[in-house]
Amino acid sequence: MIINKNVELDFPFPECGHKRKFKLKDLEKNPSYICESCKKIINVEGRKFVKNLENTMNNAENVLKNTIKNLNRK
Repeated sequence: MIINKNVELDFPFPECGHKRKFKLKDLEKNPSYICESCKKIINVEGRKFVKNLENTMNNAENVLKNTIKNLNRK
């Protein structure tokens, strides 16, 4: 499954909960961000996040395909 890496996701900063939008393609660069609210720095392990997201989406796709195949057999 191909994931659109231009998709924006809201992530809360762990210290204060302030939300910021991140694009998946930007997260893959493992950036550091300063929170506009609390001024704390967070380091994003984006490659790991995007890889886990891809794995989750592939697993969901496989479950859906198997469910449809089983429904067609009945």
